[in-house]
Amino acid sequence: MSEEPRVRPASPDHPASSKPRPPRPIKEPDQPVHNSIVKSPIIAGSCSEMTNEQIEAFRQFRPCFRIDPVAIAKGDNVLADALVFAREHLPDGPVLIHSTASPHEVSEAQRHLGRARAAELTEDCLAAIAEGLVGLGCRQLIVAGGETSGAVVHRLGITTAHVGKEVSPGVPWLRTDTVPELAILLKSGNLGEPGLFLDAREHNR
Repeated sequence: MSEEPRVRPASPDHPASSKPRPPRPIKEPDQPVHNSIVKSPIIAGSCSEMTNEQIEAFRQFRPCFRIDPVAIAKGDNVLADALVFAREHLPDGPVLIHSTASPHEVSEAQRHLGRARAAELTEDCLAAIAEGLVGLGCRQLIVAGGETSGAVVHRLGITTAHVGKEVSPGVPWLRTDTVPELAILLKSGNLGEPGLFLDAREHNR
C-alpha cells in the first residue's frame, strides 16, 4: 500500500524544512463557483476495497465523474471535461472525481498503456483537476489514495499544514499555509468508514 504524503504539521517550532519553499500562488478564478467553499469536492485515485465502498456510498446521493487513462492517452481533454462537470454540479453539493475502476478495467488500461504509464497519466490528471478546482473557488478538498494525495500536495505547492479535526482515526482535516488557504483531507485507500466522503465535510464546519 502506498505511503501517505508527508506534509509536516506547521508550527513555530516545527517548520516543514529548514528552508521551506514559499507556496506557489494559485490564481483566483474569473467565475468562481457560488459558495463552493463548503462543497468539498472529492478526488479519488485509490483502487482499494474501502475506497470502492466509499465511492459507491457517495454515488447513491451525488454525481461522480470517472477519469480514464486510456482516454487521456488518446488525447481526449479529460481535464476540461472534469472541470465542466464540477462547475455544473458543485453549486448543488459535493462531487466526486475518481479513477477507481474494476480489476478488469484496470488490467485493460495497463495492457494498453503499461502499468507505469497508466499510473502517471492518471495521477497527473487528478492533480491538475485539483488545481483546477481551486481555480474554480473550492477551498476544501478531500483526496483519497496515497499516491494521488502526494501528487495533489505537490501540484498545489503545499509544504506545511495545521492539523484539524479527525474524520476517523488517522484521517484529520489539514489547514494549509498556501495562498489561498485550503482545508484538505488526505487519506490512504483503506482508511475511513464507507460514509466518509459524505460525512467528512461536516467535521470541518
